[in-house]
Order: sequence, then structure tokens, then C-alpha cells
Amino acid sequence: MNVVRINFSGIPLFVEIRQGVVLSVSFKSISSQQGDASLLDKITAFVHGDHDVLKLSFVKAQKNIRPILLKALEIPFGRVVSYGELSRAVFGSESHSRFVGYAMGKNPMPVVVPCHRVVFSDGKFNGFSAPLTIKKNLLLNEGIEIKDGKIDKTFFTHF
Repeated sequence: MNVVRINFSGIPLFVEIRQGVVLSVSFKSISSQQGDASLLDKITAFVHGDHDVLKLSFVKAQKNIRPILLKALEIPFGRVVSYGELSRAVFGSESHSRFVGYAMGKNPMPVVVPCHRVVFSDGKFNGFSAPLTIKKNLLLNEGIEIKDGKIDKTFFTHF
């Protein structure tokens, strides 16, 4: 197992890798070595939608949240979905929106599995495994406009 530190859009990420497969991503400082530019390039490409450049393992994710995390991978760069929309896409109704929020909070690979792209249906955003300013900066870095603490409906997408 190898943990490397990379700087992603000004945000330090600690990426746990085993045999070329990403196991986890953390914002919290853990014993690591400096990552090389190729890993940063791969994560950047992955976040932009090229899912062939990285291999992910969901072994560190609870089994009951894996379908939600896999569906979240389909949220396009520069777009957001609501908790209800993600619930509808996975479970067929919005009745599991709170469980979707729970799953996003337990996401073992934030940024790579874009939990930052899941927000409230009114455009407000809250809840994140790191300070909320990081979620806001990730959204802004994707070109998503935030006005008065809300994301405009034009940035929402549907499955």
C-alpha cells in the first residue's frame, strides 16, 4: 500500500493506492510521499470524465452504498444533481434522499467519486467530508456558479 500526496486545484489530497488501484482519497494529512505529476494528471482526467485512466476499488466502501457511489460517477464535470435525483436514479424514488446523503458522507474517495456534485434541490449545498469551503472551491473550479449560497438550476443535470 502506498499513500501519495498531490495538490489538486490547490487542495491537498492524500491518495491511497495498492497495485495501481485507488483505494481511498482523504483531505486529512496522513503519512505519505509526494505524488508524481502522472497521478495528478490521471485524477484530473478522471474527474473530467475519462474513467479509463484510473482503476478504483470500492473495497473500503460499505456494500450498501456502493450502488450510489457508482451512480455518482456518472455526474458530469461542471454539473450537479440533487440528493433526490440521485436517489431516484438508484432506487426509483426520492424517498431515500437522506440515505444518499449518508452515502456521500461515507464516500471513501471524495473528488474522484464526485460527492461534491450532489446538492440540495434548491441549489444550496451542505455536508461534506472536509470543510465546506473545499466543496465550494471544487464546484467553482468546475465552472459552477454560486450566487447567494445557491447553485443556479442551469447547472443541474438528470440521469
